[in-house]
Amino acid sequence: DCHHGIFGMVNYYGHNQRNLVSRSTLVRKGDHIALLGSSGESTAPHLHFELWKDGIALNPADYILAFARM
Repeated sequence: DCHHGIFGMVNYYGHNQRNLVSRSTLVRKGDHIALLGSSGESTAPHLHFELWKDGIALNPADYILAFARM
């Protein structure tokens, strides 16, 4: 699923059992967005997460760790 954020940021989430928010929903730190699943070719429940800005893939760890300090 894809969620368009602000400032040209786009998030992609995959392998969910069920999404709890709709496409194009603005999500914030601490929001529950999905129930973990194990769809596709996976061996255990997990979340596939991608973060893009203006069509360029970013390293999500750079942003997740920054928000953890807030």
